[in-house]
Amino acid sequence: MKVLPAFVDETGVLTVPVQEQPVFGIGLLVVNEPGKVTDSFYKLHFDYLSARVSERGRLRQEITERAERPTLEEIDALMGKSWHREYKFARVAGHNLEQYIELLNLYFDFDCFEFHALLVDKADPNFNLSRLGGDAWEAYVALGRELLDRRVTHPVFAITDFQGQPKKSLVSVENEFCSVAKVAGCIRASSESEVFLQVVDVLLGCVQADWRDSNGLYPQSSNRSAARRSLVGYLKTKLGISAGEPIVTRLRDNWERPTGSPFTVSLYRWQ
Repeated sequence: MKVLPAFVDETGVLTVPVQEQPVFGIGLLVVNEPGKVTDSFYKLHFDYLSARVSERGRLRQEITERAERPTLEEIDALMGKSWHREYKFARVAGHNLEQYIELLNLYFDFDCFEFHALLVDKADPNFNLSRLGGDAWEAYVALGRELLDRRVTHPVFAITDFQGQPKKSLVSVENEFCSVAKVAGCIRASSESEVFLQVVDVLLGCVQADWRDSNGLYPQSSNRSAARRSLVGYLKTKLGISAGEPIVTRLRDNWERPTGSPFTVSLYRWQ
């Protein structure tokens, strides 16, 4: 029996006030041919890291040769702009936008991915964590389980971004995810070491940012938000969606099973 890797990541915190984080999301990436794509994604990841290390080395040498204290801008470059550990939507900015566009280009170069997102509108008047177990952890596990149950059509092994299980909770993400018929196993892993968890983070970040933007809930004047809008716009281009059309409106399909290489987005429906 062929078992495929399926990567699960989340964005937002369910218990943070809606004014600060109006939407929570879970993303799922099924990799149908991991042997075909893994080397390419890790090469891109490490090439990006190598370029940042080289730039940091050049800047350090320049500062040393002039025998003067570095400026605050140079310190910022040494400590931040030339540093790369993993792709995360929250780190998209003007200086690294091209690297994230390269990541999207590589993703769309292959036809062996399935991406699915489930968004929770925390401003929904029916939003109530007690319906999903009563706390953020159990709600996260329940939503992740539902996403897997609804979307997985082939046996998978789930790799989910690491979150520590609260000591008081008897709910295990591994056990709950493995209770889904098509899930053959599950582990939690650090996203720093799993490039496909990073891909989920970026795609899911684009989806939730676009949802917030379409609802007037995204910053308008920040340079960083401008870079993120550019990345979202590029993703829409790749998906064949016009700039003014919200991703969630175009791709929402009410849990119908997709065909081909799907990219689906659904809003959670509170019963």
